[in-house]
Amino acid sequence: MDLVDFDQAHFAAIEAEYREFANKLNFENVQYVPMAALGGDNVTAQSENVGWFDVPRGYGG
Repeated sequence: MDLVDFDQAHFAAIEAEYREFANKLNFENVQYVPMAALGGDNVTAQSENVGWFDVPRGYGG
């Protein structure tokens, strides 16, 4: 996400692609979380860089 300046539209496009793929595999309850390991965004703590994202319940990030 850091490479695309935490752009919400970019994340939504990636999420849509993965959601389509997961549906073909009949996966249920897949969570999509925007993260950037370089700065620890949504990896170790909720990131201010993605204020548009609501962290799912039970997610430790």
